[in-house]
Amino acid sequence: MASATGEPFVDVSVIIITYRNVEVAVRAIESALSAVKECGLSGEVIVVDNGSPTDVVAQLARYPVNLITLGANLGFAKANNVGARRARGRVLLFVNSDAFLSADALQCMIRNLASVSTMGAVGPLEVDAVGNPRRTWWPKPNPVLDPMRRGLLRLRVGRVEVPKQPRITVPYLPGFCVALRREAFESVGGWPENYTFYGEDVILGYKLRKAGWLQAVVTECRVVHLGGASTPETERLSRLFRSRRKMYRETHGRLGELLFLATWFILLIPTKAFRRLSTWIAQSGR
Repeated sequence: MASATGEPFVDVSVIIITYRNVEVAVRAIESALSAVKECGLSGEVIVVDNGSPTDVVAQLARYPVNLITLGANLGFAKANNVGARRARGRVLLFVNSDAFLSADALQCMIRNLASVSTMGAVGPLEVDAVGNPRRTWWPKPNPVLDPMRRGLLRLRVGRVEVPKQPRITVPYLPGFCVALRREAFESVGGWPENYTFYGEDVILGYKLRKAGWLQAVVTECRVVHLGGASTPETERLSRLFRSRRKMYRETHGRLGELLFLATWFILLIPTKAFRRLSTWIAQSGR
């Protein structure tokens, strides 16, 4: 049986979207190539460049990947869908350009995806550069509770407590690294292209749930994710706010959007002020 490209299927297609930060992107590409080679599965690595300068594209072209250059920044969702249309994998593994795969993590995700016939997507436990776990499992989106949870999480210090169960069923998976059955991905029409930056993963999960597919974080699969490596902090927060507002309007209606706006301004602005005050106090005490 052949894929949409007319070529034979392979076990997995790793799809990486790149944008500007070539040093980090090259590391992600090298880790993906190594993981596919070492895991013993048939596979390919597809790199979709979202309008980086020509010198960045030239460096990416040195690697044995299927390189697609878009010439402009079309956003995370559209670029991923371009890569998926070129992919031959029975499993589509979308990985951020600042996330680094290992063969163990790749095998672990594919194994768990195949273990349940209705499992549409799995993701790894996210860890930082030194191996500390991050919170990658969240309840269903709620326009009031979500800003509260994230605000409290920003104030929290210490290690994240990872649940003991090996697989955590979730309503959606963070988009930094997510493996999907091809049929599940195609059944919901791929990534939602009406989202340019942030929120795409929540809406994808929302559509997968509605279509009857399960999603899970597998805690034994661990993938390092730097986070925000290609986007300045101010720009990232602005995009996050706009996408969340749009997301709650789509999933909860106009009332959900208004509740989110009210909660954001009531809770998160004081939280940021508190963090700035804490930083000022710490610095003034030196």
